[in-house]
Amino acid sequence: MRAGGTCPMLAEMAETPFGNREMLRLRIGSRGRTAIPTAARHRLGLKPGDALVAWLEGDRLVLRPHAAVEAALWRLFEGEAGSLTAELIAERREEAAQKDGRD
Repeated sequence: MRAGGTCPMLAEMAETPFGNREMLRLRIGSRGRTAIPTAARHRLGLKPGDALVAWLEGDRLVLRPHAAVEAALWRLFEGEAGSLTAELIAERREEAAQKDGRD
């Protein structure tokens, strides 16, 4: 330990993405399953049957509630003018018309 009782590893972790984060230790069972601790489920408002979305970020596995990910995706398109569906249909019709003109 460093002078003042600070563990070097903990001091290093404070300077990494682990700083100021609540850490949870999980174990992976023989079937590849793990459980999310009760405190974390309550804090995130997760209930049995809730859907999660998972992705990898480097050497990290990130789990987010599906509803939170969906809301974030909808926010990306707030204020977008027009309809992506209408644009796609118009493009397909134009392509079909051009193809019909060549036949």
